[in-house]
Amino acid sequence: MKPTTIRESPQGPTSLVPRSIGSGMRDRIVLMMLLASLLPSLLVGIGAWNGSSRQLDRSTMALHKAIVSAHASTIERYLEERVRLLDFASRSAALETLGTQDGLG
Repeated sequence: MKPTTIRESPQGPTSLVPRSIGSGMRDRIVLMMLLASLLPSLLVGIGAWNGSSRQLDRSTMALHKAIVSAHASTIERYLEERVRLLDFASRSAALETLGTQDGLG
């Protein structure tokens, strides 16, 4: 560890000049310990991010499938109703009437 040096200055007899950051064995050890302690947190964070993003993708896809299924069943019911109406119209009206524009109205 590099000690703090004392120099003469115009303002007073002495002033403290700090040593440079990262110099010395103690600072390197502290830095390595900080990195070593942050590594598990970083790994857990990356794993949580990956897991949650996959879960969000799955739940989003399930929601989209449910919406598409509901929309498809609504369209299917509408088309079935139209087929029933056309079937009813074809049975109840004469063939000559259905052939004209007024008969379809």
